[in-house]
Amino acid sequence: MTFLPVTTTIPIRKPFVRCPSFVDGKGPPPVEFFEETQQHLSAYFHGKLGWEWSLCSEDFDGATYPANYIGAFKYNNAGGATVGVLPSLDFQGEHGVWRVIAPVFPFEFTMHTAPCHVGTNDLLLSAKVLCLDKTDIDPVATRGFWVGSGDPAASYPAICGGSDFDNWQVFTPEAIGQPPRFYDTGIPFYDSRNTMPDQVMRAWHVLQISRCAGVWRFFINGRLARLTGNGLTAAEGVYYPQSLDAVQRWFRIRRWALGVVTTGAYLDWFSMMAKRA
Repeated sequence: MTFLPVTTTIPIRKPFVRCPSFVDGKGPPPVEFFEETQQHLSAYFHGKLGWEWSLCSEDFDGATYPANYIGAFKYNNAGGATVGVLPSLDFQGEHGVWRVIAPVFPFEFTMHTAPCHVGTNDLLLSAKVLCLDKTDIDPVATRGFWVGSGDPAASYPAICGGSDFDNWQVFTPEAIGQPPRFYDTGIPFYDSRNTMPDQVMRAWHVLQISRCAGVWRFFINGRLARLTGNGLTAAEGVYYPQSLDAVQRWFRIRRWALGVVTTGAYLDWFSMMAKRA
């Protein structure tokens, strides 16, 4: 094997720059598929090297973590919820699950990663989470159950649930200069008191937030959320190309009142892919 010399200048070799597009027409059709696949593979390798993309994956598969951390996430546990690894995994695909179990007292559990200056670039956040009892969390307006791209106090888009809505809600600005608002997705917010069609006990949800060419879209278990409310009707997404200087993977569950210990959350994974340059 021949190793090329290290250079301090901007690399011009693969995989730091894209390969020539497949345009000779000699390969198997469809040509468009291979060109698109090539672009995605290029982005993946750039991300693994941290050059043009960042790939941040957290599977919560550690048996222990430092105090006030779950994986790469630092957490704040106001009210004293019980935080720990789930000892028994009953369903295929559950790889390292941590849980947050509510006390009888008011509580608010938040966790987040360090901020990323994404600017106007594309990004994708994906999380697999579960709510144990949505009747015993705060309403949507006070962010009862929250998976977002930044601090809930700021205008960063998020997918959220609460005790007052049957469906998942989306929190996002509609345009630059407009305040963020809530939009109904039409997709049910199940918890573990309800049985999802494909599961017996655990109501897992895969929540995804993407921005591509300035358009924010939201996906729940692979289904595109159509946003309704505040002037929108079954909208595919919102155009919000604002530069973002503090994107974070952010999770929160809150019940700021006395309650029962049957509520809480399970966390399986929370990942992000974001373009750097």
